[in-house]
Amino acid sequence: VFSAFLQREVERKHKSRSIRPLSHGATFRIHTWAVVLHKAIRDNCKLGWAQVSGVLLRALFDCLVNISVIGEKDHDLRAFCFFYHYQLSRLGDTSLSKEERSEMLLPMAAGRELLKMEDRSRVDELITSGKLGGPYWFSYAFRSPADVLRRLATLPGIRESYNSLSGASHGGHVTSNLFLDEPDKYNLDPRRNPRRAPLAIIYSSRVLLEICRFRIHHEIPELAPLGEKL
Repeated sequence: VFSAFLQREVERKHKSRSIRPLSHGATFRIHTWAVVLHKAIRDNCKLGWAQVSGVLLRALFDCLVNISVIGEKDHDLRAFCFFYHYQLSRLGDTSLSKEERSEMLLPMAAGRELLKMEDRSRVDELITSGKLGGPYWFSYAFRSPADVLRRLATLPGIRESYNSLSGASHGGHVTSNLFLDEPDKYNLDPRRNPRRAPLAIIYSSRVLLEICRFRIHHEIPELAPLGEKL
């Protein structure tokens, strides 16, 4: 409910603009995907599939990583790197034909036109220096997602939680069973987990609120007092 309210408030703020900031498009998409993940965690837990919660939570953490980097500073510049990481990562690919390269770069050129002149200059400098297109779209500013969480997130133990849930996303034995009441019981049937499944929903709710907090900081600073209460 709060996420829906926040989305409406941001949309209302940008309603009169003919061209919206590139960072608004990025945070809108990230926030929307985060809500979808949260609902999937909630519904799967209710239906008896709490065992997928670790994977979905890990994806939700990545939404937090992305929106916190964009929301910290250099918003449109970082949104550009977020949207066009694929193109930026293939700039040095000599296997591309001239036609393939031109087609690949067309969307990036259009996105570049949405940037302010100073951001365009910085993007060009970063491309020339070879700092864009690393393993993560934010590699030029942060070493890894764990580094982002360590430096920007405020939830206690969030970096440790991210590392633990990484095991679930890779099919790890322990972390794939975090939210099962009987983790040593193996079968293909849905099952209720009244003790541990609610923990996944609570955790998901808290991460989603942290995503909301970063969005408030970035796009609706006038709601900052509300964000500090999250």
